[in-house]
Amino acid sequence: MINRQMKQYSLYVNEPVQDKYGKLKDNYVFVDNIQVAINFISINKRNEDIRFKDCNYTGLTLYKGLDLSKTYKLVSELQYEIVSVNEFCRLSQYILKVVS
Repeated sequence: MINRQMKQYSLYVNEPVQDKYGKLKDNYVFVDNIQVAINFISINKRNEDIRFKDCNYTGLTLYKGLDLSKTYKLVSELQYEIVSVNEFCRLSQYILKVVS
């Protein structure tokens, strides 16, 4: 069932670079195209912030080997930031949130 839900996403890793003022700025570099099944987990309302809701998703994939000290994102029609990674099972599990 999971294999039918898998779609292709582009995986990017953030390798920050310094601008001319010495401040680090994001620089996402393409890593690979991977197959991921993404499903909705929960929604949290945030009244004190401009964003009114914060949605969490889970992703399952066969791709392994992410460096946990780096920041990753998955890109298709939406962009997902990988918040947490669990690679101790047959399938890697990612906790994701949508990035605008």
